[in-house]
Amino acid sequence: MFIERSTIYAIGRCIHIVGNFGFLYSNDVIIPNVASIALELVLCLLPLFMAASLTQKCKMAKSIGHRIQGRPFVYHNAANDDLNTVLIFASSLDMSAELFCIPIKYNYLCFTLLSCSVTFLTIAVYHNLSA
Repeated sequence: MFIERSTIYAIGRCIHIVGNFGFLYSNDVIIPNVASIALELVLCLLPLFMAASLTQKCKMAKSIGHRIQGRPFVYHNAANDDLNTVLIFASSLDMSAELFCIPIKYNYLCFTLLSCSVTFLTIAVYHNLSA
């Protein structure tokens, strides 16, 4: 709910700036509006980047069992059954942060942000040309 609110506020403020650009061209008005938009975008994107980081760490945890099994001299005091148990447990992990059943990854997130920003800038340019 927090992400949706921040996104709606940021989009609303961007539309307000683009729609009233001729009246709001003074630095006294533009700078606080742009700072407010940047703050809302940071607040909206921070949880998504944290979720992408969590997904990456879960993938690293899945590969830890193979690293333990591949270094038998480091864990020479541990029983072979214990090492096999860790390998089986770690390789069976299938964790990731998901949003609408889609895992959140950095490449998906960056592509979505890029496409949204290009779409918004295109709409803003055509809106200013028609006004």
